[in-house]
Amino acid sequence: MKVVCVVPPLHFPVNEIGHGYQPPLGLLSVAGPIVDAGFDVELVDADAAHFSNQEVISHLRTLQAQVVLVGHSGSMAANPAALRLIADIKAALPEVTTVYGGVYPTYAWREIMSMEPSVDFIVLGEGEETALALLMTLQGKSNDLDSVKGLVWRSNGEVVINRPRRPIPDLDQFRVAWELADWSLYPGRHLPGRSAIVQFHVGVPIPVRTVVNGCFGSDGGTEASRGLSMNCSICAKNMTCARYGSLTKIGMR
Repeated sequence: MKVVCVVPPLHFPVNEIGHGYQPPLGLLSVAGPIVDAGFDVELVDADAAHFSNQEVISHLRTLQAQVVLVGHSGSMAANPAALRLIADIKAALPEVTTVYGGVYPTYAWREIMSMEPSVDFIVLGEGEETALALLMTLQGKSNDLDSVKGLVWRSNGEVVINRPRRPIPDLDQFRVAWELADWSLYPGRHLPGRSAIVQFHVGVPIPVRTVVNGCFGSDGGTEASRGLSMNCSICAKNMTCARYGSLTKIGMR
């Protein structure tokens, strides 16, 4: 099954004239276990590559995409661009299955599913396990869709929300599919010459130089923790407990 991860073209001014673009950590994190399960996966970063929706569709045709996973780190601001892209994909390639994920669709799934029929599925919360379970189901290697936790989908025209999936307890369980990134799209603008990824873990800066396989001059980021131990009312992360990965495996993730 051909799976294509797509970053919608938002072209936010902060990226365009500010610090530039970085690899889509969220989509690459979701892609890691999908690649490792044997699926054929590609990344199309329409934002960093300055693609139009029609150029994205052209790439999907060339890649013979069967499933498209759409997500953006600027989740709420990018939602209109993401929905326009999904609608255009569905109009041009109706046979393609569209999957949408991120912080905003996690909370606004009811509104999105009611207003945009082109969205086939929404992955709620952390997507590594849910996206893989969905793809296994679509490929006929698992149980029915209603068994996939953390999934919103349609059944006979009705929107169905499945049981929630717990946050991933072990952050070392999955890796980030860094090999999918085209590092030429992410030139470093912060330091002259070359720049390395720096990870902050419990307030301590840790240089991570192996993640990009020596491709310095590019800019990116990784993570060593998820969730928060506090309960700030303005932050969605207060709904998940704080979890920390192994420092020795940050570069592998």
